[in-house]
Amino acid sequence: MQLLHNKKRRWSQREKNIAVSIYYKSPTTYKYLRKNNVVLPGVSTIQSWLNSIKYMAGCNAEYNAQLKIMAKTMSVQEKKCVILIDEMSIKSCLEYNESLDMIEGYEDFGNLRHSGKSAKLILVVMIRGLCNNWKLPLSYYFSSTGVKGNQLAEIMKQTVETIVKLGFSPVCITCDQGTANRKMYTLLGGSSENPFTVIGGRKLFLIYDVPHLVKRVRNNLLTGNIVINKNGQKKITDSEDFRNTYKIDKTSKTARALCKIDERHLYPKAWQKMNCRLAIQDFSHTVSAAIKTCTRYGRFLFRNEQFI
Repeated sequence: MQLLHNKKRRWSQREKNIAVSIYYKSPTTYKYLRKNNVVLPGVSTIQSWLNSIKYMAGCNAEYNAQLKIMAKTMSVQEKKCVILIDEMSIKSCLEYNESLDMIEGYEDFGNLRHSGKSAKLILVVMIRGLCNNWKLPLSYYFSSTGVKGNQLAEIMKQTVETIVKLGFSPVCITCDQGTANRKMYTLLGGSSENPFTVIGGRKLFLIYDVPHLVKRVRNNLLTGNIVINKNGQKKITDSEDFRNTYKIDKTSKTARALCKIDERHLYPKAWQKMNCRLAIQDFSHTVSAAIKTCTRYGRFLFRNEQFI
Protein backbone atom coordinates (compact mmCIF):
# COMPACT_ATOMS: atom_id res chain seq x y z
CA MET A 1 0.00 0.00 0.00
CA GLN A 2 2.84 2.39 0.91
CA LEU A 3 4.84 1.84 -2.31
CA LEU A 4 2.32 0.82 -4.94
CA HIS A 5 -0.75 2.94 -4.28
CA ASN A 6 -1.28 5.74 -6.77
CA LYS A 7 -3.35 8.72 -5.68
CA LYS A 8 -5.26 8.59 -8.96
CA ARG A 9 -6.16 4.92 -8.50
CA ARG A 10 -9.10 3.65 -6.46
CA TRP A 11 -8.39 1.81 -3.23
CA SER A 12 -8.54 -1.96 -3.69
CA GLN A 13 -10.77 -4.09 -1.47
CA ARG A 14 -7.70 -5.44 0.35
CA GLU A 15 -6.47 -1.90 1.03
CA LYS A 16 -9.93 -0.92 2.26
CA ASN A 17 -10.02 -3.86 4.67
CA ILE A 18 -6.57 -3.03 6.07
CA ALA A 19 -7.49 0.64 6.54
CA VAL A 20 -10.83 -0.13 8.18
CA SER A 21 -9.17 -2.68 10.50
CA ILE A 22 -6.68 -0.08 11.74
CA TYR A 23 -9.46 2.50 12.13
CA TYR A 24 -11.61 0.06 14.15
CA LYS A 25 -8.67 -0.81 16.39
CA SER A 26 -7.97 2.82 17.25
CA PRO A 27 -9.16 5.97 15.43
CA THR A 28 -6.47 7.94 17.30
CA THR A 29 -3.71 5.63 16.05
CA TYR A 30 -5.14 5.84 12.53
CA LYS A 31 -4.96 9.65 12.56
CA TYR A 32 -1.45 9.51 14.03
CA LEU A 33 -0.24 7.24 11.22
CA ARG A 34 -1.70 9.55 8.55
CA LYS A 35 -0.11 12.53 10.26
CA ASN A 36 3.26 10.78 9.97
CA ASN A 37 2.87 10.31 6.21
CA VAL A 38 1.67 6.69 6.24
CA VAL A 39 -0.40 6.20 3.07
CA LEU A 40 -3.97 5.58 4.25
CA PRO A 41 -7.42 6.76 3.12
CA GLY A 42 -8.76 9.89 4.81
CA VAL A 43 -11.06 9.51 7.82
CA SER A 44 -13.93 11.03 5.83
CA THR A 45 -13.34 8.36 3.15
CA ILE A 46 -13.53 5.59 5.78
CA GLN A 47 -16.76 7.07 7.13
CA SER A 48 -18.26 7.34 3.64
CA TRP A 49 -17.53 3.64 3.06
CA LEU A 50 -19.27 2.73 6.30
CA ASN A 51 -22.23 5.05 5.61
CA SER A 52 -22.75 3.47 2.18
CA ILE A 53 -23.91 0.20 3.79
CA LYS A 54 -27.58 -0.50 3.09
CA TYR A 55 -29.43 -1.60 6.23
CA MET A 56 -32.51 -3.82 6.07
CA ALA A 57 -34.54 -5.84 8.58
CA GLY A 58 -32.87 -9.07 9.64
CA CYS A 59 -29.17 -9.81 9.24
CA ASN A 60 -27.25 -7.71 6.69
CA ALA A 61 -24.38 -9.42 4.86
CA GLU A 62 -22.67 -6.12 3.97
CA TYR A 63 -22.80 -4.88 7.57
CA ASN A 64 -21.69 -8.26 8.92
CA ALA A 65 -18.63 -8.12 6.66
CA GLN A 66 -17.54 -4.96 8.50
CA LEU A 67 -18.16 -6.62 11.88
CA LYS A 68 -15.97 -9.54 10.78
CA ILE A 69 -13.14 -7.11 10.02
CA MET A 70 -13.63 -5.53 13.44
CA ALA A 71 -13.55 -8.93 15.20
CA LYS A 72 -10.15 -9.68 13.64
CA THR A 73 -8.68 -6.65 15.42
CA MET A 74 -9.80 -7.92 18.86
CA SER A 75 -8.09 -10.23 21.33
CA VAL A 76 -9.72 -13.46 22.55
CA GLN A 77 -10.83 -11.68 25.74
CA GLU A 78 -12.27 -8.72 23.85
CA LYS A 79 -14.35 -11.01 21.61
CA LYS A 80 -16.37 -12.38 24.55
CA CYS A 81 -19.80 -10.79 24.38
CA VAL A 82 -23.38 -10.78 25.66
CA ILE A 83 -26.40 -10.94 23.33
CA LEU A 84 -29.05 -8.34 24.22
CA ILE A 85 -32.60 -8.27 22.88
CA ASP A 86 -35.31 -5.72 23.53
CA GLU A 87 -38.58 -4.68 21.94
CA MET A 88 -40.05 -1.18 21.84
CA SER A 89 -43.05 0.62 20.36
CA ILE A 90 -42.64 2.76 17.25
CA LYS A 91 -44.90 5.12 15.33
CA SER A 92 -46.85 3.26 12.66
CA CYS A 93 -46.22 4.83 9.24
CA LEU A 94 -45.07 3.99 5.71
CA GLU A 95 -42.01 5.58 4.10
CA TYR A 96 -40.29 5.17 0.75
CA ASN A 97 -36.59 4.31 1.06
CA GLU A 98 -34.96 5.76 -2.05
CA SER A 99 -31.61 3.97 -1.64
CA LEU A 100 -33.31 0.56 -1.30
CA ASP A 101 -36.17 1.38 -3.72
CA MET A 102 -38.77 -0.05 -1.34
CA ILE A 103 -41.54 1.03 1.02
CA GLU A 104 -40.70 0.53 4.69
CA GLY A 105 -43.09 0.34 7.62
CA TYR A 106 -44.59 -3.12 7.09
CA GLU A 107 -44.03 -6.17 9.28
CA ASP A 108 -40.61 -7.48 8.28
CA PHE A 109 -38.54 -10.33 9.76
CA GLY A 110 -35.81 -10.26 7.13
CA ASN A 111 -35.35 -13.65 5.47
CA LEU A 112 -37.79 -15.27 7.91
CA ARG A 113 -41.12 -13.66 7.02
CA HIS A 114 -42.85 -10.56 5.58
CA SER A 115 -46.47 -9.42 5.69
CA GLY A 116 -48.64 -6.50 4.60
CA LYS A 117 -49.46 -5.48 8.19
CA SER A 118 -48.25 -2.11 9.47
CA ALA A 119 -45.39 -2.41 11.96
CA LYS A 120 -45.97 -1.03 15.45
CA LEU A 121 -43.05 -2.61 17.30
CA ILE A 122 -39.35 -3.14 16.63
CA LEU A 123 -37.13 -5.85 18.09
CA VAL A 124 -33.43 -4.95 18.28
CA VAL A 125 -30.63 -7.47 18.75
CA MET A 126 -27.28 -6.17 20.00
CA ILE A 127 -23.99 -7.57 21.23
CA ARG A 128 -21.96 -6.00 24.01
CA GLY A 129 -18.46 -6.76 25.25
CA LEU A 130 -18.37 -8.86 28.41
CA CYS A 131 -14.88 -7.75 29.50
CA ASN A 132 -14.50 -4.58 27.42
CA ASN A 133 -16.71 -1.55 26.90
CA TRP A 134 -18.02 -1.90 23.34
CA LYS A 135 -21.53 -2.28 21.96
CA LEU A 136 -22.77 -3.08 18.43
CA PRO A 137 -26.27 -3.39 16.92
CA LEU A 138 -26.60 -6.66 15.02
CA SER A 139 -30.10 -6.87 13.54
CA TYR A 140 -33.65 -5.55 13.88
CA TYR A 141 -37.14 -6.84 13.09
CA PHE A 142 -40.46 -5.02 12.58
CA SER A 143 -43.70 -6.58 13.87
CA SER A 144 -47.34 -5.58 14.14
CA THR A 145 -48.23 -7.29 17.43
CA GLY A 146 -44.84 -8.22 18.88
CA VAL A 147 -42.46 -11.08 18.12
CA LYS A 148 -43.77 -14.42 19.44
CA GLY A 149 -41.75 -16.76 21.62
CA ASN A 150 -41.23 -19.37 18.89
CA GLN A 151 -40.09 -16.66 16.45
CA LEU A 152 -37.68 -15.30 19.06
CA ALA A 153 -36.18 -18.76 19.54
CA GLU A 154 -35.61 -19.08 15.78
CA ILE A 155 -34.11 -15.58 15.58
CA MET A 156 -31.81 -16.33 18.50
CA LYS A 157 -30.51 -19.54 16.91
CA GLN A 158 -29.69 -17.68 13.69
CA THR A 159 -28.15 -14.83 15.69
CA VAL A 160 -25.78 -17.10 17.63
CA GLU A 161 -24.67 -18.86 14.44
CA THR A 162 -24.03 -15.49 12.77
CA ILE A 163 -22.08 -14.10 15.73
CA VAL A 164 -19.81 -17.15 15.87
CA LYS A 165 -19.15 -16.96 12.10
CA LEU A 166 -18.18 -13.30 12.49
CA GLY A 167 -15.52 -14.30 15.01
CA PHE A 168 -17.12 -13.19 18.28
CA SER A 169 -17.61 -15.44 21.34
CA PRO A 170 -21.13 -15.14 22.80
CA VAL A 171 -21.35 -16.14 26.46
CA CYS A 172 -24.95 -15.43 27.46
CA ILE A 173 -28.30 -14.04 26.34
CA THR A 174 -30.11 -11.38 28.37
CA CYS A 175 -33.56 -9.78 28.07
CA ASP A 176 -36.45 -8.58 30.22
CA GLN A 177 -39.15 -10.84 31.68
CA GLY A 178 -41.71 -10.39 28.92
CA THR A 179 -44.02 -13.31 28.15
CA ALA A 180 -42.45 -13.94 24.73
CA ASN A 181 -38.94 -13.84 26.22
CA ARG A 182 -39.83 -16.37 28.91
CA LYS A 183 -41.30 -18.68 26.27
CA MET A 184 -38.15 -18.28 24.15
CA TYR A 185 -35.99 -19.38 27.10
CA THR A 186 -38.24 -22.40 27.63
CA LEU A 187 -38.10 -23.39 23.94
CA LEU A 188 -34.32 -23.08 24.04
CA GLY A 189 -34.26 -25.58 26.90
CA GLY A 190 -33.62 -23.20 29.78
CA SER A 191 -35.08 -23.73 33.27
CA SER A 192 -34.46 -22.60 36.86
CA GLU A 193 -32.41 -25.79 37.41
CA ASN A 194 -30.48 -25.45 34.11
CA PRO A 195 -30.35 -21.75 33.13
CA PHE A 196 -28.48 -22.29 29.88
CA THR A 197 -28.89 -23.53 26.34
CA VAL A 198 -26.62 -25.11 23.73
CA ILE A 199 -26.69 -23.69 20.20
CA GLY A 200 -24.27 -24.98 17.59
CA GLY A 201 -22.28 -26.78 20.27
CA ARG A 202 -21.81 -23.55 22.23
CA LYS A 203 -23.12 -23.19 25.79
CA LEU A 204 -24.90 -19.90 26.50
CA PHE A 205 -26.36 -18.84 29.84
CA LEU A 206 -29.90 -17.43 29.85
CA ILE A 207 -30.30 -14.51 32.25
CA TYR A 208 -32.81 -11.73 32.82
CA ASP A 209 -31.86 -8.07 32.84
CA VAL A 210 -30.93 -7.22 36.47
CA PRO A 211 -32.44 -3.68 36.53
CA HIS A 212 -35.78 -5.13 35.39
CA LEU A 213 -35.56 -7.86 38.04
CA VAL A 214 -35.09 -5.19 40.71
CA LYS A 215 -38.05 -3.27 39.28
CA ARG A 216 -40.26 -6.38 39.43
CA VAL A 217 -39.29 -7.04 43.07
CA ARG A 218 -40.07 -3.43 44.00
CA ASN A 219 -43.46 -3.49 42.23
CA ASN A 220 -44.39 -6.79 43.91
CA LEU A 221 -43.38 -5.35 47.28
CA LEU A 222 -45.66 -2.33 46.81
CA THR A 223 -48.70 -4.54 46.21
CA GLY A 224 -48.11 -6.96 49.12
CA ASN A 225 -45.65 -8.53 51.51
CA ILE A 226 -42.69 -10.58 50.33
CA VAL A 227 -42.16 -13.80 52.29
CA ILE A 228 -38.70 -15.40 52.23
CA ASN A 229 -38.15 -18.93 53.54
CA LYS A 230 -34.65 -19.22 55.00
CA ASN A 231 -33.48 -22.20 57.05
CA GLY A 232 -37.07 -23.19 57.72
CA GLN A 233 -37.99 -19.73 59.00
CA LYS A 234 -40.34 -17.32 57.26
CA LYS A 235 -39.11 -13.74 57.04
CA ILE A 236 -41.60 -11.10 55.96
CA THR A 237 -40.78 -7.81 54.25
CA ASP A 238 -43.53 -5.16 54.16
CA SER A 239 -43.60 -2.05 51.97
CA GLU A 240 -44.87 -0.10 55.00
CA ASP A 241 -41.41 -0.44 56.54
CA PHE A 242 -40.01 1.56 53.62
CA ARG A 243 -42.81 4.13 53.80
CA ASN A 244 -42.48 4.52 57.59
CA THR A 245 -38.74 5.14 57.24
CA TYR A 246 -39.42 7.76 54.56
CA LYS A 247 -42.00 9.54 56.76
CA ILE A 248 -39.63 9.57 59.76
CA ASP A 249 -36.80 10.93 57.62
CA LYS A 250 -39.02 13.52 55.92
CA THR A 251 -40.24 14.95 59.25
CA SER A 252 -36.77 14.90 60.82
CA LYS A 253 -35.81 18.22 62.40
CA THR A 254 -32.12 17.50 61.90
CA ALA A 255 -30.28 16.28 58.79
CA ARG A 256 -32.04 14.04 56.25
CA ALA A 257 -30.62 10.70 55.15
CA LEU A 258 -32.95 9.94 52.21
CA CYS A 259 -32.30 13.05 50.13
CA LYS A 260 -32.97 11.29 46.80
CA ILE A 261 -36.15 9.48 47.90
CA ASP A 262 -39.54 11.13 47.29
CA GLU A 263 -43.19 10.24 46.63
CA ARG A 264 -42.35 8.74 43.21
CA HIS A 265 -40.30 5.99 44.86
CA LEU A 266 -42.91 4.78 47.35
CA TYR A 267 -46.18 5.81 45.68
CA PRO A 268 -45.32 5.45 41.97
CA LYS A 269 -47.90 6.05 39.28
CA ALA A 270 -48.31 3.83 36.22
CA TRP A 271 -45.34 5.08 34.17
CA GLN A 272 -43.17 5.60 37.25
CA LYS A 273 -43.47 1.88 38.03
CA MET A 274 -41.58 1.22 34.79
CA ASN A 275 -38.63 3.40 35.81
CA CYS A 276 -35.70 1.15 36.78
CA ARG A 277 -33.74 4.00 38.34
CA LEU A 278 -36.44 4.68 40.95
CA ALA A 279 -36.65 0.98 41.85
CA ILE A 280 -32.88 0.64 42.27
CA GLN A 281 -32.80 3.72 44.51
CA ASP A 282 -35.50 2.13 46.70
CA PHE A 283 -33.08 -0.72 47.46
CA SER A 284 -29.96 1.42 47.81
CA HIS A 285 -27.44 1.18 50.66
CA THR A 286 -28.71 4.56 51.95
CA VAL A 287 -32.28 3.27 52.31
CA SER A 288 -31.04 0.05 53.94
CA ALA A 289 -28.95 2.01 56.47
CA ALA A 290 -31.89 4.33 57.26
CA ILE A 291 -34.25 1.39 57.92
CA LYS A 292 -31.71 -0.32 60.20
CA THR A 293 -31.14 2.92 62.12
CA CYS A 294 -34.89 3.43 62.68
CA THR A 295 -35.22 -0.18 63.86
CA ARG A 296 -32.31 -0.01 66.30
CA TYR A 297 -33.57 3.22 67.84
CA GLY A 298 -37.01 1.69 68.35
CA ARG A 299 -38.97 3.85 65.90
CA PHE A 300 -40.59 0.69 64.47
CA LEU A 301 -39.86 -3.03 64.10
CA PHE A 302 -38.44 -4.08 60.73
CA ARG A 303 -38.87 -7.85 60.60
CA ASN A 304 -36.32 -8.60 57.89
CA GLU A 305 -33.25 -6.37 58.06
CA GLN A 306 -31.32 -8.59 55.66
CA PHE A 307 -33.82 -8.16 52.79
CA ILE A 308 -31.94 -5.32 51.08
